[in-house]
Amino acid sequence: DQEKLFRPFFRSALQRGKVPGVGLGLSIANKIVELHGGRIHLESSPAKGARFTVILPYERLEKATGHSRRRIVIIGGVTAGPKTAARIRRLDEDAEITIVEQSEFLSYAGCGIPSYLSGKVASPKALMSTADNTLRDVHFFEFIKNIKIMNRTRAVQIDREKKEILVADLVSRSQSRIPYDVLVIATGARSVVPAIPGIKNENVHSLYSIEDAERIKRLFSERRAADVYVIGGGLVGIETAESLMSAGARVTVLEKDTSILKIFDPDISHKIMEVLSRKGVKTITGITVLEIKKLDGKEMVVTDRGDFTADLIILSAGVVPNSDLGKAAGLSIGRSGGILVNEHLVTSDPSIYAVGDCAESMNPLSPDCRYLPLGSVST
Repeated sequence: DQEKLFRPFFRSALQRGKVPGVGLGLSIANKIVELHGGRIHLESSPAKGARFTVILPYERLEKATGHSRRRIVIIGGVTAGPKTAARIRRLDEDAEITIVEQSEFLSYAGCGIPSYLSGKVASPKALMSTADNTLRDVHFFEFIKNIKIMNRTRAVQIDREKKEILVADLVSRSQSRIPYDVLVIATGARSVVPAIPGIKNENVHSLYSIEDAERIKRLFSERRAADVYVIGGGLVGIETAESLMSAGARVTVLEKDTSILKIFDPDISHKIMEVLSRKGVKTITGITVLEIKKLDGKEMVVTDRGDFTADLIILSAGVVPNSDLGKAAGLSIGRSGGILVNEHLVTSDPSIYAVGDCAESMNPLSPDCRYLPLGSVST
């Protein structure tokens, strides 16, 4: 059985009923050793026992006159950025990894933001916590993962020739430059703001970040927003509508297409509309918003099918890649506006990678790239 010993879940028939376990220990140990470029040698004699020898390559570390550790800088600390940093740390214990994030909040799942609106998720810290309630804050990354965090810091410019980025501290208003050997752009996406007159009125808000959710929660509580209109019937729009309904609002979804949730077939979308209606969420499809007017502290939504009065309006008209930094640096941009990458997520600059919603994705069924802002694809 020696040649099978390192296979996952393999257990010798002679010991299966005598020794507890599931047969993963040696498999995991062997994989770890292989990742370090080594191997495990087994010597076994019947009735005498076995000896496992771990053989690892030895590389002599010469004293370097300059900087020897790889400097990896990641712009973006919400989802794809922290995932990338954690993966790099597992592969390279010596790398200097820095995450630059303009927000206060780190490493959270944006799909949970509507639940924060409804109160199902109690706080931003809950969105940033793991299944075992470990908070992924600055302390977690710096002291547990050995990853430097520069939150409340905005990346302003990428200098590809000097291989450094210009950053601005949003608290002190100071600027500095960070050198890199490898740069990862993980700046995500931003909400689409339709060219509708009045779209920037004070009671009109997008929902993409925790900061957006906190502003909406504050307005919702202070003004007791009873009538809320959600412009856009996509995944986020529908989830937001359901969350606000759970929080006590009367919610109406306005969708310009003939059905909501276009990722589904029309018959499935229609059934979802029926479920939403039973829950108290009204959906109006095939409607175009023409203008938003101020009206006695509220908003009037002017459409091609009549006018509606709203206390609060939530924009959920989709997202576009937040690729401005890459574009300004001269990186190749795809048709969708996302940063163009190859199958290894390398951009047109071999020292720069792009991951997450700021980048286009390779289409496995054709040579074309597509923009798919989904967590399952982008990370």
